[in-house]
Amino acid sequence: MRQRSQRHSAKQEIASLAAEIRQVRTRLSLSQGQFAERLGISQQTVSDWEKGKRLRQVHIALRLARLFAL
Repeated sequence: MRQRSQRHSAKQEIASLAAEIRQVRTRLSLSQGQFAERLGISQQTVSDWEKGKRLRQVHIALRLARLFAL
């Protein structure tokens, strides 16, 4: 039961992160392509992030950064 709750929580955090990425991009009035160019990544990666895909590694990196107060 605890694992299910942790997975659900992680999914919620990833969905929240995806929404936050999109909000930042739109607040800057940037297209996905422009945002990607500034970050040095592909437009497809930005699209995937905003859909909640491929965010697992980003999610883990953020948790580590918080843990170590980076």
